[in-house]
Amino acid sequence: MDEIGLSAGTVALVLLLLVLPVLFFLTSKVRAGKSGNLRQISGLEDLPVSVGLSAETGQPLHVSVGVGGVGGLSTAETWAGLTLLTQLADEPHRVTHP
Repeated sequence: MDEIGLSAGTVALVLLLLVLPVLFFLTSKVRAGKSGNLRQISGLEDLPVSVGLSAETGQPLHVSVGVGGVGGLSTAETWAGLTLLTQLADEPHRVTHP
């Protein structure tokens, strides 16, 4: 970048100025209720049923957060898996009968 006279700060500023309008546009669409459609993930839809069956039968339920770790390239996926695991751990609290 030094060969063409651009510093890292200048490149970062240009990228920021290019990304900000897109961010504001997408934020306004979401606030207006015009966000895109998200597809359903069948595995996530089946988890409450699996938790219920596990509770009824007394069988253990194995849930894995993936092969990634915290601090690497797959940190976001690991945190998403841990969030899902937290929701599953709270699921038995919603049961109204033993």
